[in-house]
Amino acid sequence: MASVALRRRRRTAVLTGCGAAVLAVAATGWVGAQAWQAAEELAAVVPLADELGSAVSARDFDAAREVAGRFRTHADRAHELTTGPLWPVFEAVPGLGPNLAAVRTVSQQLAVVAGSVVEPVLDAAGSLETRRDPLALADASAPLAEASAAMVSAREAVDAVDAGALVPPLADGVERVQGALATGTGVVEGFAQAGAIVPGLLGAGGPREILVMLQNTAEVRTGGGITGSFVQLHAEDGEITLVRQAESGAFAPRDAAIAPVPDAATALYGDVVGRFVQNATMTPDFTASARLASAWWHSAYGVTPDAVVSIDPLVLRALLAVHGPVALPDGTQLSADDLVHRLLVEPYLHLDPEGQTAYLQQVSAAVLPALTADADPLAWLPALAPVIAEGRVSVWSAVPAEQEALAASALGGPSARLDAAGDDAWAVYFNDATGGKMGSYLDAAVEVEVRSCGDGPGEAIVRVELANTAPADTVSDLPLSMTGGGLWGTGVGDIGTNVTVAAPPGVDPAGVTGMKGGEPAAESLDGGRSFTAVRVNVSPGEAEVVEFRFLVPGGDAATPVVLHTPMLGPVPVQVVTAPACAG
Repeated sequence: MASVALRRRRRTAVLTGCGAAVLAVAATGWVGAQAWQAAEELAAVVPLADELGSAVSARDFDAAREVAGRFRTHADRAHELTTGPLWPVFEAVPGLGPNLAAVRTVSQQLAVVAGSVVEPVLDAAGSLETRRDPLALADASAPLAEASAAMVSAREAVDAVDAGALVPPLADGVERVQGALATGTGVVEGFAQAGAIVPGLLGAGGPREILVMLQNTAEVRTGGGITGSFVQLHAEDGEITLVRQAESGAFAPRDAAIAPVPDAATALYGDVVGRFVQNATMTPDFTASARLASAWWHSAYGVTPDAVVSIDPLVLRALLAVHGPVALPDGTQLSADDLVHRLLVEPYLHLDPEGQTAYLQQVSAAVLPALTADADPLAWLPALAPVIAEGRVSVWSAVPAEQEALAASALGGPSARLDAAGDDAWAVYFNDATGGKMGSYLDAAVEVEVRSCGDGPGEAIVRVELANTAPADTVSDLPLSMTGGGLWGTGVGDIGTNVTVAAPPGVDPAGVTGMKGGEPAAESLDGGRSFTAVRVNVSPGEAEVVEFRFLVPGGDAATPVVLHTPMLGPVPVQVVTAPACAG
């Protein structure tokens, strides 16, 4: 009897085991089938993002909403397929788990984007298309802020997925979604920031006096270029009128700073930041730059601006590209194609200082009213996105709530952009020391090399190359307004530039090499970041490379993010990871 009972128990155990195995196989098959279907749904979503963008660009909002409906259907279905009770169990299985977790995460976040981002953004865009009025953004401000927060959260969740740990087809799909979310986040954030800031700046809640600083990038400064031209605009109920213009010559240099200057800027550049109006954007702190500009304007005209906006000629070029050419008083037309040459080269080659002032004021008086009168928010937002990302637009507001939003955005100026880029971000700033408009002949490139050094500090080397493309045989024929005439310590035809490298918090400077007869490096500490500045002189047809060396704590040198002063031309940036520390 005992043997019979034993055989029955064994048979029961075998059958139970077989049943469990069958259930496990079935469960595995079920999860696999769900994952396969979810992946197919996700594969259908990715191209719809491009289709949606095309429809919005074409302003076909009926088509955009139809595409958005299909986007949401596929995203919601993928989300449903990845929320079964067995799904978390199989996410713990080695090898299989990361792939399942990736499918679930991407499905969930795309469903969030479909429901919480796409629909409110389309509603806001449709309203702007109907009203063609920037003040329509006021009604969309709260929904756009919520959509932006949802978009950022979705991007962060998908970015946390390690595509390198996934099977190849899935890895490719995840990377495509990550790229699409990165692009979309910039657009939605810009839209939301516009909704929070633009209506107030345009006088929706009362009249505003706006001081626009036109930076001349032919004579470079940290924020872009010298603040050589100023325009006061009056904004009320969305209507903008030009009140007054002034060139830098209207503001006499002072014996002491006209307003407080950050200690770090004084340590790096001396006392010139607050004594000369052209140097207002020499500091990366745009709040300080705006207060300097406000003080200069008040000293001359008795008006304290409610907001300060800094732009450079490439911003105007971006807007002219969507607006079309603008007629000038001399009968010619200024277009996006010829703007840089006609504003930053021709006046300094052919006109005396008085003629330059008159010409630039005529251009401002023609271009700014034309652009603001025909402002088209839906066209302006995508046109401005690239130049804002490059740091060519900075805005400060005297209204605390607006300024808080600005300081946390890409519009907050160089320091704000650097902080937003994270603790692994570096910045390279350029300030002209020539005293002329040789920036059209200045090329720059940046290379950052990082080395991990085991238990010791890591190393980082920032190489900055400057090239003077001016023709050596004819540079002496250029006018003083271009070359500076040697009056500021730089030889005629040479380009003198103060180069500053801002390191991540906790990174210590370890010297500068490569200067030929240059002055010793200046160093400063600001907000936990070290700043190192040297002056570099480059003769026509030549190039110079300067190496800034740093010690990175913790042994592991993270892959850096590199920002730089926006220049007239592109500034190539290369990041190199060295195999080991030197020596």
